[in-house]
Amino acid sequence: MNNKPFVRNNLKIDFSPYGHEIMLSDNVRMETYSKAIEKHVKKGDIVLDLGAGTGILSFLAASKKPRKIYALERSKIIRWAELLAEENNIKNIDFVKIDSKNFTINEKVDVILQEQIGRFIFDDDMVGLVIDVRDRLLKKGGKILPNKFELFIVPVKIKDQFHVPVLWEFKINNIDFSPLKKLYKEPANMYRLISGHELDYFLCKPEKFCSFDLKKIKNKIPIREFHFKRKTEKTGRLDGFCIYLKVIFDEKISFTTSPLDRQTHWKTLLLRCESKKYKKGDLIEFELKFNDLLDRRKWEWVII
Repeated sequence: MNNKPFVRNNLKIDFSPYGHEIMLSDNVRMETYSKAIEKHVKKGDIVLDLGAGTGILSFLAASKKPRKIYALERSKIIRWAELLAEENNIKNIDFVKIDSKNFTINEKVDVILQEQIGRFIFDDDMVGLVIDVRDRLLKKGGKILPNKFELFIVPVKIKDQFHVPVLWEFKINNIDFSPLKKLYKEPANMYRLISGHELDYFLCKPEKFCSFDLKKIKNKIPIREFHFKRKTEKTGRLDGFCIYLKVIFDEKISFTTSPLDRQTHWKTLLLRCESKKYKKGDLIEFELKFNDLLDRRKWEWVII
């Protein structure tokens, strides 16, 4: 706990706040979290904000008059959150600069607020971090916001003006890059993040390949590999496979990172492949091995 009086010294931070700016600008993120907090945080609750950043989720929760909010953050930006609380006259938050795994208190919390979704979905170790504080600090029957996640995969065509061929597909002024194909052995380099405006269409319906509940999961996400096998519903060029999330707070409050839905700051992960044309009704088969789910550099995929 941080019971020291707030001091304005040393508030300069030696990194760009741009990452926090785009998160605060994400209307889907902010609207959905605001609805969930309004609905699920109650007067008198004890709340833990895991990875508080600028403190915005704690500030939203504070309006519900909880008894106490513990805002945990490893980086020095927690001091900015502390300043914002003071200037906005928000009193019921303890700001703690700490790795959550080292945080202990002599009481249990009613609600864990968390937004540990990585830029590449898994890379911020959301499951490990939430399970740790859940098992040590959450009351029996307490809430995790959000707690349920569904993962989808779908073959896609990128609009021609945004399509980036893989290196060995290029032929410029009769210079043939195809000899490089045999040297290209790193599938982890074959990814990019796309925005909705770059997508042309899905070649078939998305398939849910994993789901988990942070209130119930034991230790790791139960997925190591996935085999996709579907017939195309449209004729077109296959440019890769999009992986996106559905983030679920309850049966009525959720959002997705699908490129067909409202844009979020997470964008959508595209596993690229050598372009191939398919006709409607053709079979697409695809194998994905995660190897280490937290490290996208170890993912491997192949079109069969």
